[in-house]
Amino acid sequence: MKQLIWFVINPIAGGKDKKLIQSAILQYFEHKDREVVFFHTAYAGHGQEIAERAKLEKVDVVVAVGGDGTVHEIGTALVGSSCALAIIPCGSGNGFANHFKIPNKLRLAVEKINHAKITRVDVGKAGDRLFLSNCGFGLDAHVAKSFSSSKKRGFWNYARLTFSAYFNYQPISVEWQSETGVEKWKDVLLFSLANTNELGNGFQLAPNASASDGKLDIVVVQKNGLVDFLRLLLGARLQTFQSKRNLPKRFCTAGIVRTNANYMQIDGEFIALSNTEVQLSVLSKSLKLVV
Repeated sequence: MKQLIWFVINPIAGGKDKKLIQSAILQYFEHKDREVVFFHTAYAGHGQEIAERAKLEKVDVVVAVGGDGTVHEIGTALVGSSCALAIIPCGSGNGFANHFKIPNKLRLAVEKINHAKITRVDVGKAGDRLFLSNCGFGLDAHVAKSFSSSKKRGFWNYARLTFSAYFNYQPISVEWQSETGVEKWKDVLLFSLANTNELGNGFQLAPNASASDGKLDIVVVQKNGLVDFLRLLLGARLQTFQSKRNLPKRFCTAGIVRTNANYMQIDGEFIALSNTEVQLSVLSKSLKLVV
């Protein structure tokens, strides 16, 4: 029986035209013993709908051709299924793909799919929502809100929005309850739970995070002034933040966040909070991924 592979292309990912990408993929893709179907997303959530259909039709691999938003839609829909996720990174951030060293160059990304080495990776859960890379309560949620309505993409726009958000940001309080007890912080700039090491656009706050250890890395940063914030930005971009600041390492498999934040971000998606308490957990090895 032929292996069935669906390619799901987000035509506007990264703000780039994808008119020629289907023919380019076919140029590099090995077709022997494989049946290929192409889809193009037309609206937010379309990728998730296609992935749900793929599970019903027993598709072997669904390839997300887009950025972190496309990967999130498809990947979270495939959690717990026999269908594997593959990625051709075409977005502005590509944080999840970068974590697994999936090449940004089309030919090399397709080569990964040709060889189809599959591993199982962890997925985070915040309330009733799943996340592949990270979730956060704080400045990152403010930036996600601004980024979602911005027409520009890429590193420099992300950095500009982050710097601008700092001046309008009201620090939050956070209480974290886990099996080891309760911790509390005031004047919190960032409270992030990371399954992978990158937020996207090359920014790293948890460089040692692993999506195969059954744990989330917790990063807490309190507001200490503009100079420290600039050091945070620079360190995150140069991927030296955690080592330079010598942040204590905290890990969790489950816990509860209680906060006065009005919203959070999940894989870069802005989400309004209707509850001040959010349950966090890890679904260990729950997603099949082509690496």
